[in-house]
Amino acid sequence: MVLVLGGCVERLIEGEPGAGGQSEGAEATGRGSTSEEGSEDTGVAEPPASPVEQDLIYVNSPDTLLTFDPQARVLSPVGPFVLEDGSAASVTDIAVDRFGLLYAVSVGTLYVCDPNTVVCTPQGSSSANSAGFAEFGALADDHDVLVLVEGSSIVHVHVREDGIETVVAGSLDGYSSSGDVIELSGRDMLLSSPSPDGGDVLVPFDALTGAVVGQPVPMPPLSYGLARFRGEIWVFTDLGEIFVHDGAETIEVGRADVRLWGAAVHPSARWSP
Repeated sequence: MVLVLGGCVERLIEGEPGAGGQSEGAEATGRGSTSEEGSEDTGVAEPPASPVEQDLIYVNSPDTLLTFDPQARVLSPVGPFVLEDGSAASVTDIAVDRFGLLYAVSVGTLYVCDPNTVVCTPQGSSSANSAGFAEFGALADDHDVLVLVEGSSIVHVHVREDGIETVVAGSLDGYSSSGDVIELSGRDMLLSSPSPDGGDVLVPFDALTGAVVGQPVPMPPLSYGLARFRGEIWVFTDLGEIFVHDGAETIEVGRADVRLWGAAVHPSARWSP
């Protein structure tokens, strides 16, 4: 399946639509659902050696990893998410750490996934539907912190060489998760959230306190996946729509017959050259 997305809005040109559906027990305002919180230490399995490509945006449907080329506007499948025993894995969102390693969350599990084979190794528990790494050094001096949003709860996953520690850090002030969270600068991150007026909004917030730190930006409904690529924010929806926000306006650049739930990029690609 190769989905070619032109400068004007186009539908799927060739390939089969994604087979995934919204996870059982999903909330009406976002993907996945929230369950237990808590704090837990677990051992981290040896991660895959393959980092993600630096010139692509990685996107996920509920059951498949895809790549999106922002220059050619081509969406291509990599393969279905699978566990080491060959069984299928359902994924609500993906994130990439500073080394380029691909993480995935589902309703129940946190994974590290090989971006080439899409084989996923469980790392611990997670009930989040939004995941994104904070800027390195903003929430911890010497290790990555994966920020998860479970409903309105903010959870920090401290990723160390000897294991991970999951800590409930606080809650969002007046907003909840639609589907993704991405780094801005320092402790500030950007969340897709349901809007009281309908549709979704992008909400800048402090990942430590949950306080809103800027004006929310209106987005189309079901804006589940976010990625910052070369200084622009790319938005992927549950309807297969792809938008780019350049700071002034949000433009639809294409759509495909596949549900798009999450997005992530290599950290070196997040800012303009």
